[in-house]
Amino acid sequence: MTRIKIDSSNIDSVNYDETTNTLQIWFKYNKDKFSYVYENIVPNEYAEFILATSQGEYFDKFIRYGKLVKKIAEPVENQSKKEKKQTKLNIYSHKNNR
Repeated sequence: MTRIKIDSSNIDSVNYDETTNTLQIWFKYNKDKFSYVYENIVPNEYAEFILATSQGEYFDKFIRYGKLVKKIAEPVENQSKKEKKQTKLNIYSHKNNR
């Protein structure tokens, strides 16, 4: 899968996996570094999304509320040094609070 930048005020980038019919979306202004995976997106639907005049409007109308979604944390290797340090602090804090 290749992450594609989207020219949208709300959507930053997407990945589409035709073998699993899943669309992974990263939103702009997402401070938690999560992406969302939408299932049951057939190839024609993905093509319509990409070719839409507004991907944000298409997403709101046809994908957002009608598809199963999973929230995925950004892999640590993709985080900045500051974010990695915070992740380590959170893990350390969690272990010591048991």
